[in-house]
Amino acid sequence: MMMKLKIFAMVGLLCALMLSASVTMAEVKSPRAPKWPDPAVRDLITHNRGNIATTVENYGYVAGFKYAGMASGRWPANSDHDYLAEMKFWIGALDDTDGVYVDDTDDDFNPLPSFISGTESYNIRLSTDSTRFDYDPTDTIGAGHGNAAKGWRVWDAQLNDWVYERRYSVIDSTFHNSGPLGLQESICRYGDDGSGQVNMGLIVTQTVRQWDYDYNKDMIFINMQITNTSARNYHDLAIGVYSDFDIGGNDPISGDNGRLGDMVSYDTTLGMAWSSGVGTQCPQRTYGNRISLHSRQRRHDFPAQHSMGAYASGRSRTV
Repeated sequence: MMMKLKIFAMVGLLCALMLSASVTMAEVKSPRAPKWPDPAVRDLITHNRGNIATTVENYGYVAGFKYAGMASGRWPANSDHDYLAEMKFWIGALDDTDGVYVDDTDDDFNPLPSFISGTESYNIRLSTDSTRFDYDPTDTIGAGHGNAAKGWRVWDAQLNDWVYERRYSVIDSTFHNSGPLGLQESICRYGDDGSGQVNMGLIVTQTVRQWDYDYNKDMIFINMQITNTSARNYHDLAIGVYSDFDIGGNDPISGDNGRLGDMVSYDTTLGMAWSSGVGTQCPQRTYGNRISLHSRQRRHDFPAQHSMGAYASGRSRTV
């Protein structure tokens, strides 16, 4: 199916990851990715609402800073069990002539700036840090339908502008302007000119949301709004999540990081793949020994709808 691409993808991380601090990217350099954006435009925060803690960067890189003492897919949040070495995103498609195009975190994604308090900034917007967005305590829009906005906005790719979030009310069956939907929420945008020139011509708006209620404190959701800004049409689009898991976290006796004993399996009927820690080489099983990815994808003409996934860790559960 040919399409002028605009895709929404949601990836949920139900494993056991969460925290909220920022660092200067010139001070922290991970050895993982082969190509990094300029340190002057990189930014990093740590999500920490609920029972999960993990770092998030502003160009599609999640976790990866355990070596620097930062949470990397940590669950429980107050433990030293980091389940995720790193997580990245891949996007691939064919053009009208069936030419193959691929975008990925390592080689292509590059942060895009926005204006915060009138100044160009590459900082990730974080709803729990008023210095990271245009905070306005007098902005009470949404107070009657959830959280007051207090200056919080989300990016609308169709309007090409920052707008209020929209929250659905079951009382009047209507969407209303609102503040953050999550109890902790972050937003960044990145393009695909990391190699020095535009590749597929895609722009990604990445929104991460967390809650800390009993029924969802072990979850973190990543929503990717992907817009095609090129003159090409793409078809047979595929979105991949590259995840390097270390199931079980650190073993204080052997010093292993959790990778030993990691196994992979899948179920095509459920549309689910999972990685689990088994045997004597996964000693921290009491902290959870299974992380799974559940994916549902649908392709549509522009504008497209959603593709969803979820990671789960700990005791087996329905996702």
